[in-house]
Amino acid sequence: MNNYVFFFLLYLLPAFFSFYLGVEILFRDRNLIHRLAAAIAFITTVSFVIDYFMTVLPQAAVEVLLIQWKMPLSMLTISLDLWFYMETFRPKATRVARKYRAIRWVVPITLPLMYVLMVLYNNVLYPDPIAYAIERNIFFTNWLGQVVNLLMIAYILAILIELYLASRRAGKEEKDERKKIRILLVGILVMLAVIVFSNVLRNLRLVPHGMNIEDFGPLFEMICIRYVMVKYNFLPAYHMRFKVVFHNSPHGIFIIDERGIIHDANEAAGRLVGREAPELRETPLAGLFDVEHYGEYRELMGIFSNKAPRKEKETVWQTHRRERIYVVYNVELMEFEKERLLCLSVRDVTEFKQVQTQLVHLAYHDPLTGLYNRFYYHEKITDEIARAAKNGQQLALVLLDLDKFKAVNDTYGHMAGDDVLRHVARAIGRVENPDVFSARLGGDEFAILLRHVESRDRIVDYMSRVLEGIREPVSIEGHLVSVGTSAGVSLFPDDGQDLNTLYRRSDLALYRSKGAEVRGRLEFYTKRLELTDETSGTDR
Repeated sequence: MNNYVFFFLLYLLPAFFSFYLGVEILFRDRNLIHRLAAAIAFITTVSFVIDYFMTVLPQAAVEVLLIQWKMPLSMLTISLDLWFYMETFRPKATRVARKYRAIRWVVPITLPLMYVLMVLYNNVLYPDPIAYAIERNIFFTNWLGQVVNLLMIAYILAILIELYLASRRAGKEEKDERKKIRILLVGILVMLAVIVFSNVLRNLRLVPHGMNIEDFGPLFEMICIRYVMVKYNFLPAYHMRFKVVFHNSPHGIFIIDERGIIHDANEAAGRLVGREAPELRETPLAGLFDVEHYGEYRELMGIFSNKAPRKEKETVWQTHRRERIYVVYNVELMEFEKERLLCLSVRDVTEFKQVQTQLVHLAYHDPLTGLYNRFYYHEKITDEIARAAKNGQQLALVLLDLDKFKAVNDTYGHMAGDDVLRHVARAIGRVENPDVFSARLGGDEFAILLRHVESRDRIVDYMSRVLEGIREPVSIEGHLVSVGTSAGVSLFPDDGQDLNTLYRRSDLALYRSKGAEVRGRLEFYTKRLELTDETSGTDR
């Protein structure tokens, strides 16, 4: 009973501690380096559990656990150690592996795979391979065993050389970097010393049956890694500075390789397109561009052949939910470890564009009717007059004024008057014509500009439909109210060649229309209206 308690304390408590280290490392960050460190901790946990069972099971079961489980896990630990230090201190060594993801698995699986092949090879050669291997130590005397031995030595030497070179690359001013490397080097050396010491004790039979202390080596290494992580932020100093800026930037940052694949993206980039940042990695940047703006993606990728930095550019992207967003981005071409990459800094300007669109709409449109306002009316008609003069075309400027609109306001109130004005705007909009430009000039006065006028009949036909639509009754407080409309027309270039002249002569025609015995008619400007202007006195 005392032995069980002793082995429980010796193996299972360190197993729990190793598992805790792995969980903490994994949840500190989800990048590849942290995942590798967590994997080493979890494998160490499993190894401690196996050590515990090796102390309580029969000899035959112990040998099975040792050969088929314990040793492959030890070799996998060494493989992950090498991968871990390569990723941490020598990122360019894995640049090819990042480009071709299948190569990433070569380092961690080669040594365990060779061991598995060795086991299968011996299973074919010997009727009881485990017993024969233990008796003759055949696992490490045949040719496959020699390959495994050489690979183990090569991996261990590669780890030591990698740490040594990392310490040489660290500048004298980076004292924390050098201290960190020394601590990790101590962890590796202690791990190797514990493994060697454990094997010596086992071969000299100085430890009880099944007892094994070599897993305390990887555990000590994990303690060193965790200490470095907390004390020195774990990553190399220059990586850490980049990481802080990269992940805390309010703008979305995308790192793009020459294939157009997103190499990395920060949290702001994920929020921008409605996805988690890790989900964006290894996905094509082209998928973010709106179909109508795909040419801008090709232009962006053309920067790889033109090193000049791009100026700020606005485009349209689509989110994960296929929603269109307006973005502004800056891009720089950079070289990192001999690999050319694009750094794309992106910010969402959708809200700004919406506000800008609203402001532009308010600047050019009447807020009550949605038609263009007087300001844009002057600007637009001036441009159209210049264009018509250049192309030899005819224009018609129509002014409309509601008949007895004041009576509607006085009887039903200004809210009812607003309803009537909106009704007029809808009536004008219902008569479809691509060559028509309409505006509300103020009060109950409206203007319509007809372009490409070929004859007066076309004007009469269009305006007849408009006036008929305006005359349709409007429901106000349960009453049907109908208003009439008078209209005056002047033509460019016959009646005037500038806006002021056309406006004044359309107004004269409108004045004549309202003064007629039958209102709600369309009146064209004639020269005799100039003679009767001062003598007319119709209430408008």
